[in-house]
Amino acid sequence: MKNNNKKILKLTTLVFSLFFSGHFVSAEALNLPKDAQGWTIFTPSADTRIMYVAADGNDSTAQIYSSTSQEVGSDPFKPSGVIQPYATYAAAYLHARAGYPDWILFKRGDTFYQAINHQEQNGRSTSEPFLIGSYGSTGTPPLLKVGASTAGISISKTSPSTPSTAQFISISGLTLYAYTRNPSDPEYIGEAGASGIDIITTGTANKIKNVLVEGCKFMYFANNSVQGGGTEFVDDVTIRKSVFLDNYPSGTERAQGLYGYRLNNFILEENIFDHNGWYSVSGSGGIGQGSIFDHNTYFGYSTNTTFRNNIFSRPSNMNNKFTSEVLTENLTVENNLYIDGHIGIGIETNYLTVDDRLKNITIKENVMTNLGRTNITGQNIAWYMQVCGWHGGVISNNLLMNQANPLITDTALGFQVLGNNEYVTINNNIVHDLQGGSIFKLYQTDSDIQITNNKISLPNGGSKTFSIDTNVSGYSLSANKYYTPTTTSFYFNTSNQAFSAWQSYSGDSSTFEQTTFPDPTRLIETYMSSIGETSTIDAFVEKVRSQDRFNWDTRLTADTVNDYLKAGFVSDDTTPPAAPTGLSVL
Repeated sequence: MKNNNKKILKLTTLVFSLFFSGHFVSAEALNLPKDAQGWTIFTPSADTRIMYVAADGNDSTAQIYSSTSQEVGSDPFKPSGVIQPYATYAAAYLHARAGYPDWILFKRGDTFYQAINHQEQNGRSTSEPFLIGSYGSTGTPPLLKVGASTAGISISKTSPSTPSTAQFISISGLTLYAYTRNPSDPEYIGEAGASGIDIITTGTANKIKNVLVEGCKFMYFANNSVQGGGTEFVDDVTIRKSVFLDNYPSGTERAQGLYGYRLNNFILEENIFDHNGWYSVSGSGGIGQGSIFDHNTYFGYSTNTTFRNNIFSRPSNMNNKFTSEVLTENLTVENNLYIDGHIGIGIETNYLTVDDRLKNITIKENVMTNLGRTNITGQNIAWYMQVCGWHGGVISNNLLMNQANPLITDTALGFQVLGNNEYVTINNNIVHDLQGGSIFKLYQTDSDIQITNNKISLPNGGSKTFSIDTNVSGYSLSANKYYTPTTTSFYFNTSNQAFSAWQSYSGDSSTFEQTTFPDPTRLIETYMSSIGETSTIDAFVEKVRSQDRFNWDTRLTADTVNDYLKAGFVSDDTTPPAAPTGLSVL
């Protein structure tokens, strides 16, 4: 009776949190419209000050403009007259006012040995932010070359004696480059460096909220981070259509493409993360060696967080790591594209003995391909999804495909369910051609786990369908389709056994039959061929890396590529239904 009462209490708590948390969908940080290509439209207010910065500017003769200045014309981002710009951001910043929607714009195509660092002001509201951006009719985004000891952009509130708030800030269309950390750059000095973007609070009562980062690129930094501290969360931050490349550790320090901690209402949308957490492979003796601690993203203790339509590729270890010793809840990871890396999504392995620290988790409509393709840390693993410590969650409508690295002989895993989970549904997923391991790896006793309507297609064999080292009393299995040419692909009771024995053991009412897909030969390589590009993964990654605010090719986005890959696996009996939401996790 005591256990039943505990279970009822947990169910009641979950229902209460789902209905009354008030945060089911993450909201944009700023209340601004977007153009047809999805870029935020910034419009100056009547009292906006506009300061231009150019490589050939002059701090002594520069002018301050408004939206009605004759030289500015009808579009302040493309001034029609002759303007007098500043030479330095620091000089322009002296004229920016706290609480006003003032703008500082760098000239496109120019290079600046400057950093923004701590120099930003609060805007007026979510519709009238302070803006750091770019101007000009042509050219690449402004290039800010940032030295080893300075953060590219630092929005921080850390004073213990005079708490304050940073808010209504937007940064758009800049490239920040830690040039002294790139060994291929003639100006390379060494691996010492700072963050490309650092949004941080410490202590109590210091706050940061309503920040937008859009169309920016961060390259070769030691880290990038958004983190609250003390008792405060960083609230309402959106990072979208930005690119994070080649950020790697310095010495024994750890490095992530982006680190997040103590966040509320955070959105990571349509970004590109490639080659983060490492510069050279583990054991090579080179700088920035890859390790199991470095990832494309690493997030802990966050609520109401959304990752959607991003591309994650070639991390040192994980593409997305989520962990929390306290609580992470209302997390959605949706329609992202994952290429390579040892682990696709890891949630969460750090605090195995802490119950109920991950609530209301939704992983849906993502595509993962070629995990384990390279071997940065020497682990020889390809783990597509890790599930641990969830209290209510759904993994639905994902496509996991194409693991064929011969080095991975028994360590490729589709769904690694590590234990301490309850009220989790794994349904309507498609797994195709994952070789060298197990599709479902179940380690410890869980409760109320439903595995239903999944299509497991292993035409080349090489993997077990289930591998379980414990009993299956906490699982309900039904309506799945399994296929592999190996007749004994179910591992339980310390041996490989046939499907009929598995059914008797587990009560699984699924079927062992092959699913016919429209075009299961679709790959990143065939997609590149279909758009007239070199048909290799490496060529795809290089094209993706070249994206920027003024050169954004929609053919090279997660949304477009995922649609192509998914279309190869949709048939009458695999058309994904609407993703489960709300109380369906029960």
